Amino acid sequence: MLRQAIFTKTRSKLTSLRQELDAREIQLMQTFIQEGPVALRAKLGVDSDVVWLQIFDRMIFQKGVVKHCVLQFLPFFKHLVNEHGPLMLRTVFQIESAKYDSVFEHIFDFVAVAHNSLYEHVYQNRHDYAQLIRKGEAKNLRTKLCVEAKRYDGLWQELLEVLMRATCEELYSESTFERGLQAFSLIMNQVRPQRSLRSFAKMWEFSTEKGK
Repeated sequence: MLRQAIFTKTRSKLTSLRQELDAREIQLMQTFIQEGPVALRAKLGVDSDVVWLQIFDRMIFQKGVVKHCVLQFLPFFKHLVNEHGPLMLRTVFQIESAKYDSVFEHIFDFVAVAHNSLYEHVYQNRHDYAQLIRKGEAKNLRTKLCVEAKRYDGLWQELLEVLMRATCEELYSESTFERGLQAFSLIMNQVRPQRSLRSFAKMWEFSTEKGK
């Protein structure tokens, strides 16, 4: 009896909320677009996760609220991808579940690919990604950047070129610095034969600290 009463109450609440959604559709969509799903849920006063999920899915799949949100605030979402990567789009819209893949792919193609925010993100963070590559920690990088599908092969190739150049630059810079330090050590040893490599290292540390 208790279970039936809870079910009846939930269904009644859902019916009431659907009627409210129909009557205030534009206003509620604007709340979702401008303030996000958490604010909309609070405004509707929905405590039940089951009820909220049905409302949320209706807004996402039937009303296309995510697309409208992205179109209205495109500069914000471009900046979001630039700073945090494309997976942040899933987080802010609460569409991490696989059932929202098609919704995510739609806004990913528009924000990250068509408007170059993914390329800019990789370029701006290329040295951080290069470090991951050198450490052997970049096996899932293509998935992290959301370009694992075959149709993104061309884009992935462009991103790899950016990362390859960044990795090579770091390797070249390190080797150049080491060779320069060795050459400088030889010069110092020739000028001051009494100075050992150990004392030179101390001098280098002192001059570095002094220059800070």
